[in-house]
Amino acid sequence: MHAREAKGCLLQLGWTARKKFCIMAGVGQKIKNPRNGTPPFLVRIPEGNRLIQELNTSVFLGLGSSLGDREAHLQRAIERLQKPELSLVACSSFYESPHLGLQPGDELRYPPHLNCVLQMETSLSPEALLQHLRIVEDAGGRQRGEKWAPRTIDIDILLFGESFLSTESLQIPHPGLMERAFVILPLRDLAPTRLLSGGMTVAQVAETAPIRAQIIRLYDRV
Repeated sequence: MHAREAKGCLLQLGWTARKKFCIMAGVGQKIKNPRNGTPPFLVRIPEGNRLIQELNTSVFLGLGSSLGDREAHLQRAIERLQKPELSLVACSSFYESPHLGLQPGDELRYPPHLNCVLQMETSLSPEALLQHLRIVEDAGGRQRGEKWAPRTIDIDILLFGESFLSTESLQIPHPGLMERAFVILPLRDLAPTRLLSGGMTVAQVAETAPIRAQIIRLYDRV
C-alpha cells in the first residue's frame, strides 16, 4: 500500500523530513525545496508505521500547574516526560499569570498558573505522544473534570514539527497558541523566529497588543 493511500495520521512535513520520507517510502525525490514555491507535502501514515517512528521530529510542549507546589509539579512532569522516544532539548523560563477560567472573576477565585514550554525531539506519532502526555498528567495527580479548572499539571502539544493535524482529540498547532501570553512568551525563549499561522514569528506575536495586554511575570525559581 502506498503511504498516500493509507488511513492514519495526516502530516505536513518540512523539507528535511519530506526528503527522508521519500527515501524511506521509496517514492523518489521528484520534489523541490519549498523555498522555491513547492506546496506543502502532505502524507497520511498508518498509526504505528515505521515511517513515522523513524522521522525524528522537534516538538514544543506547553506545561502548566496551578495547585499545590506548582514548581515541583512542573519539574516532576519534565522528568517523567523523558524516555528513549522523547528527549529533552531545552526548557524555557517559568512564567506566572492569573488563572484562565470560564467565568468572570475566576482569576481571583483560583490560584495563579505557573507555565513553561519544552522543546523536545521525538519519534512518536502525535497520537502516541498525546497518550504519553496523559499518562504523565495522571502520574502528577491530574483530575479530569471541569474544563479549565485548577489542576496539578496540564500538558499540551503546541507544535509538532511543521505538521497540521485536526482530529476529535487533537489539534496541531494548538488552537490557543497565538492568543495566550503564558504560551507565547516561554515559546519565544526557545524559538523566537519560528513562523506561526499568518506568517508572523513567535517574537512578533509576543509584541502584539492582545499579548502585551495580558498580566504575566517572569517567575523566580527556587
